[in-house]
Amino acid sequence: MGRPRQYATATERQAAYRRRMKTTTIWVDREAFTRMDRAVISLQDEIWRAFTRGTPRARALYRSQPVDTVEAAVAWILQQIQPPQRTSAEEPRQDATKKEETC
Repeated sequence: MGRPRQYATATERQAAYRRRMKTTTIWVDREAFTRMDRAVISLQDEIWRAFTRGTPRARALYRSQPVDTVEAAVAWILQQIQPPQRTSAEEPRQDATKKEETC
């Protein structure tokens, strides 16, 4: 004996398939995606060239996969632009900034 039918009709089966496809598929602009892909590959190629010349930063950033290289570059850039962290000794005192309230 076979397994029971999951969908009563072909229409229900097709609708379920389309719902599953919507959850796993995205629509992209092919031209924009192609430009982005070329830019990522170009960035990785340039970092590779610098890596082979022995540039220390390129050695730190280069990864075997283009997306990993971009993620490493983004992490490095974000690290560079973050303001320096204050130490607890440099923090302003809470009570020094408040004015005393008088009733």
